[in-house]
Amino acid sequence: MNTASASRLEAEAILVESGARKRMAFRFSPPTIRALVPARSCGTYLLLDGASPVYVGRSDVCLRTRLATHNHRLHATHVLWEIAQTPTGAFLLEAYWFHHHALQLNQIHPARPAGSLDICPFCDPCVDKAIQNAFNYPA
Repeated sequence: MNTASASRLEAEAILVESGARKRMAFRFSPPTIRALVPARSCGTYLLLDGASPVYVGRSDVCLRTRLATHNHRLHATHVLWEIAQTPTGAFLLEAYWFHHHALQLNQIHPARPAGSLDICPFCDPCVDKAIQNAFNYPA
């Protein structure tokens, strides 16, 4: 790979570290979203300014469409996402990221999926601690 290609790639993707976990975040632009995010998939996304999280959200129907037309494109440089099997799975990850990042642009708590009675487990300190212990449990 030549130097120009390497510089372009660095501008398009960055490595974001959150504790022991590392994820790739990609340039937050409609062409990048259309090329990388699968159509008709529900999922959760984290908008970043550089490597700093600024907004978390989800789509229960089509993550690609939600991101390609997002109203915070001017406030974020990069995006990372996780595809979810169900809207409830997307909600739980969104709630986790909402509670565990200092986000500048989120003004309200994530809403539960339409028709769902699920509550946010991270609003209950006892449940949140149990979940953290489960994820950090030694193998």
